[in-house]
Amino acid sequence: MTSTERTDFRLFAVTGDPILHSRSPALFSHMLKARGIAGAYLRLSAADFGEALRVGQALGLDGLNVTAPFKDQAAALCEPGHEAVRRLGAANLLLRKGETWLGFNTDPDGVIGALEAVHFQVQGKRVVVLGAGGAGRAAAWALRDHGAEVVLVNRGVVRAREAAEEIGCAWAGLDAMQGELAKADGLVSCLPGDVLPLEAAWLHPGLTVLDANYARGKVGILAAAAGCKQASGLDWLLHQALSGMERLFGDAESSALLKDALTQKSSARPNVALCGLMGSGKTSVGRLLARKLGWDFVDVDALVEERSGRSVGDVFASDGEAAFRAQETEALRIACAAEGRVIACGGGAVLSPANRELLNKHCTSIWLWSSPEVCASRLAGEARPLLVGTDRRSRLEDLLKERLAHYAQCADLVLESESRSPDEVAERIHGELSQLSD
Repeated sequence: MTSTERTDFRLFAVTGDPILHSRSPALFSHMLKARGIAGAYLRLSAADFGEALRVGQALGLDGLNVTAPFKDQAAALCEPGHEAVRRLGAANLLLRKGETWLGFNTDPDGVIGALEAVHFQVQGKRVVVLGAGGAGRAAAWALRDHGAEVVLVNRGVVRAREAAEEIGCAWAGLDAMQGELAKADGLVSCLPGDVLPLEAAWLHPGLTVLDANYARGKVGILAAAAGCKQASGLDWLLHQALSGMERLFGDAESSALLKDALTQKSSARPNVALCGLMGSGKTSVGRLLARKLGWDFVDVDALVEERSGRSVGDVFASDGEAAFRAQETEALRIACAAEGRVIACGGGAVLSPANRELLNKHCTSIWLWSSPEVCASRLAGEARPLLVGTDRRSRLEDLLKERLAHYAQCADLVLESESRSPDEVAERIHGELSQLSD
């Protein structure tokens, strides 16, 4: 993949697996708007961090936030720009410097900020940190650095011991957790949302609990039932983001204003729209995704043809592109009028402000990313009005430059579709969507 060149539009993203639930875009998009910076902040779905970095490079990202389970991989693939990255072997923020990515770790600021928000004074407290992954190691390091007595607990005792020795704290296996919690003042859980290796009876009202998994954390639910004081995983997100913003922009917006942006609830959108260059797989993926969801499938180009009685090529040739775009908008309006639909948009649908408004209001929009080179090869032999009489790859590169900002401003999720089969793309989108309904 080659990098997409931009001069007046800045692009950032967060990646992880899954990632569609992430609220990071609410924070960083607010920051961009407040600063008057032309740009967008995306969620980038990937199977591993190597893929995320390749797509980020191709998109021309300026910065990339990293969440579970990619933080260790990110540290291995970047140039450390921060002592915490070297010490913890984990990075959650990468800044692009030419062809190099500098890695940072802002999680220590996040965990301390979240605990201080509920007036939990770390110094002298005994705190159990659950999980020895990137977030768990960052939490243990930050707590120890602020004077806490830390016990790092992990299912794999070898990993727990190695991480604890590197950080300079105590460690234990899951079989010792009940006893450790009985003596603890605080518990910081850095587990995936579907993991719960403890029981309610092990918790006590004097315990302050921070569940880093703000979207699906079961430890936080158990702590609330046990009457524990709770720090918010959203505050962890907020404070690590503030630290990241200082590295990205030189300073950060007011924490109160950003928290307002973070806690605002967005209404669920009843449809899924697939956007991207012609040849990126929208129609084939859309049919498969609709089948997996049990929804209806609507192809906007096909709907234009049905309503006009002519092919898209004929509409372009006879009436011109402007007339086609007007019909496209009406077709998209009809497609969005019902619920439970997977909608395949034409490659240029995002050019219209009216279309972008429809997508943002009615659809979870997925940007299928394939390079112009791959799209051109897939379209070989097909008659496409905008490609007639041109070098297809060069023309698609020009179209991408024209549309990239609009794709980015509409997209709730970006997913690379050039190396995956349509079924693999559909299955990955289905998996991301299922996380929102858990």
